[in-house]
Amino acid sequence: MRKSLAALLLVAACTSGTHPIATQSPTPTTGGPKLPVAHPTLWLCQPKATGDPCHTPLDTTVIQAGGAKVTQPAPDVDQKVDCFYVYPTVSRARTTSAPLQVDQAERDVAVAQVAPFSSVCRVYAPVYRQLTVSALFAGKYNDRRARAQSHADVVSAFHDYLNNNPGRRFVLIGHSQGSLELLSLLQEEVDGNAALRQRLVSALLIGGTLKVPAGKAAGGDLQNIPLCTSGTQNGCAVAYNTFDTTPPPTTLFGRPDKARHLVAACTSPALLAGDVDALKPIVPVSQALTATTATTTFVTYPGYLTGACHQRGGYAWFQVDVHRVAGDTRPAELPKVLGPAWGLHLYDVSLALGNLVELVRLESR
Repeated sequence: MRKSLAALLLVAACTSGTHPIATQSPTPTTGGPKLPVAHPTLWLCQPKATGDPCHTPLDTTVIQAGGAKVTQPAPDVDQKVDCFYVYPTVSRARTTSAPLQVDQAERDVAVAQVAPFSSVCRVYAPVYRQLTVSALFAGKYNDRRARAQSHADVVSAFHDYLNNNPGRRFVLIGHSQGSLELLSLLQEEVDGNAALRQRLVSALLIGGTLKVPAGKAAGGDLQNIPLCTSGTQNGCAVAYNTFDTTPPPTTLFGRPDKARHLVAACTSPALLAGDVDALKPIVPVSQALTATTATTTFVTYPGYLTGACHQRGGYAWFQVDVHRVAGDTRPAELPKVLGPAWGLHLYDVSLALGNLVELVRLESR
């Protein structure tokens, strides 16, 4: 269990070692008061940075029902908005808090989860002293000092981004621990700030804990930022947790908050992107759902998956279903690496990544 959990949270990061990357932010383009920055931001990704994993080639092998493989290059489009990405729990450091450095795990998860967004937005991704996989195993995930340090890094980096990109519209993207950080950031920095809400395209809080009143798009954890209900809406949030069956009572995700009379938020990225329930997975070749000889960065599976939001017994989740035809070589079910309680957490982003990219494309117009 320990080994498989580490593999899941690390998103197939198999090696370690630091990589040189730009540490200084660009010179501010305008004057005026600046937001406080705790320390120079170490950017995992930022526009025009050397060795930026968020600008990995987006070549993709299409795996059809019969096993045919075709390479599709990604389109080159003008990025009208920015994406600020906070990655999930990936650090393999043995300490409670990750060091402020770029390791292979951070690079791998950036390729897997946010590189495809580079076709529709300029990607900024700060390194932060997150709670590590070791901290999770040791039961230290709620260490107050470590969590405060982690959050301070994210806030500082967001301030740094705002200081150097006045007026630019932005999308917030996070998964798991990254979504928790961004939810806190929204509550503290954006939800009560009308000027920043005007610049917010959307917040993609995937695999997190956003709560809303049952049957309502606004209220609960965010008072002024509603759930997205269309692909042309701005200033809204997308949130979901993926399962392929009803979550068990032991699950960590999609649980109601009975004390506050709230339920977990669920918004369908496929529906918002205009794809009804058809999912457009974009999966790193190292995590391909089937054995493949593809040499491209990503693989995708057209006509294979559908997804829709479900609610039952107070729980809310995004259910992903497999659809195969005669002779289909793709698997009949998706891998639940951590067991039923975690659902498809590893693939929260990947299974609908094409839909999410299209959604940002629509919103940015």
